[in-house]
Amino acid sequence: MTSFTKEEYQNRLAKTKKAMEERGIDVLLVTDPANMNYLTGYDAWSFYVHQLLIVIGTEDEPIWIGRGIDETAAHYTTWLKRENITSYADDYVQSVEKHPMDFVANIIEEKGRLLRSLYVASDEMESALGQLLFALVQVAGYYKVNPETALLQVNNQFMARSNDD
Repeated sequence: MTSFTKEEYQNRLAKTKKAMEERGIDVLLVTDPANMNYLTGYDAWSFYVHQLLIVIGTEDEPIWIGRGIDETAAHYTTWLKRENITSYADDYVQSVEKHPMDFVANIIEEKGRLLRSLYVASDEMESALGQLLFALVQVAGYYKVNPETALLQVNNQFMARSNDD
């Protein structure tokens, strides 16, 4: 159940997409809970874990991504279709091996938006944004991680996937 009509949220989304287009932004990542609520009606006490909306200029609806336990709230409080609500498993939370932003990067890749203009509207800690950028670049195959030093090794070919992965 949303606080406003579906049409109101769609109007808000249309204004957001217009502003994105004016600024040359193809993909907008929205992490602020107030902005997520403004665009979709999402309302849950879950901002202590990574959650966000992916707004793609050419898609009708944003994609909600959050922790699995919070997915029910997204179904209940938003106007989004089921296929636009997705969640990551609990083993992403507080993991040293993977990060929720890895999951987000894979969703962006599935949508074919890795090489597009991407903007992150966030009030979260910079480490989450750094992790997202790290994951996006890794998914795109522009570098490899040296397991001995944990340093990034940039591939020889600029803006081309590695063929030896």
